[in-house]
Amino acid sequence: MAQPTTIHLRSECKPLEYRSALTPSAAKSLIGNGYTINVERSPARIFKDEEFEAAGATLVPEGSWPTVPVSHLILGLKELPEEDTPLKHAHIQFAHPAGSKYSAAFPVAAALFTTSNFSPTPKAAA
Repeated sequence: MAQPTTIHLRSECKPLEYRSALTPSAAKSLIGNGYTINVERSPARIFKDEEFEAAGATLVPEGSWPTVPVSHLILGLKELPEEDTPLKHAHIQFAHPAGSKYSAAFPVAAALFTTSNFSPTPKAAA
């Protein structure tokens, strides 16, 4: 039997970023449809950690996404800190497209994704 898909909500690290890529009600809906939802604790997010916990999500340490199993989908809003390491996880994020006022950083972010092992086609569970 296949394991449920796990979505891991990142805690945003940009100053003054309070938005969330997931609401507690959306987390509850996803859980009801068979997903596992992990939510990084966040002192700044507009929704309290306890709201996600009450929705059935599992609270995990802030900044823990790089160490979770590679099968987890990482969900976030803002771009990630620049690093030389290719991303090993599949990411769902809301990024500014090339051509916007933020396009100078786009090639760096795109390189992280294009050099990763991510395939847009889901692999069958073993």
